[in-house]
Formats: sequence, C-alpha cells, structure tokens
Amino acid sequence: MVLKKNVMEKPSISKQLFYQLSNRLKNNIVALSVSETNKWCGLYQKGGKRFAYILLAKNKPKIDIWCLRNSDYIKQKYIGKIKFLKRQETTGGFGNNFQISFVVENLEDIENAVVLLTEISDS
Repeated sequence: MVLKKNVMEKPSISKQLFYQLSNRLKNNIVALSVSETNKWCGLYQKGGKRFAYILLAKNKPKIDIWCLRNSDYIKQKYIGKIKFLKRQETTGGFGNNFQISFVVENLEDIENAVVLLTEISDS
C-alpha cells in the first residue's frame, strides 16, 4: 500500500507578488479587505467599496491592476514610476469606473503600487 503525502501547493509567483502587495497595503489602508481566487483578486475598504481589481498571471511574475480615480491626473503624477497599460475605450460600468490600469512585476513595482493604491483608496 502506497500512502500519498498531503502536499500543500506553493502559491504561483504572481500570487506571491499579490501577497506582498496586499500585506504592505494593510499597513497603509484602514480597514482593508482582500478577496482572492486563483485568477482574480479584489481590494476593498470599510463599507465594502472595491477600489481595485487584480488579475494574476498564470506562469510569470506579473499582476495587472485596474483601479478607480481620474486616469489623467494619476498618470501625470506617477509617470516613470508605474508601468501603465493602454486601455481600450468601453461603454460598460467596469471600463468607465476602473480607468487606471497598470502592471506589477517586481519588488520596486510593489513599492510604487502601494503609494498609488493608498492614494486612491479612501484612507
């Protein structure tokens, strides 16, 4: 008889980036709540207001983030610090509300993302 070991699966590299980001944000954002699945995560504040969606890459160290606020102001303020993604115009609620889109691929990106996400939250 062969016994199988109950081995816990190691989180993907992108999920590890997400954990680092969310742990840093918990120090800066009052009443931060986090929801997570294997692919999508969300950042909420007290009262359940979601201010960011996060898409986890499957096989590489990369997370894409969509968040609230005025994209022109944020892009001007964080140019050179944040790797913004081009967004296609949409007519739906998600596209209208979550206008800012950027990528996090390493620890330096996390530092800058924490500053940006803290600013756009209601903290």
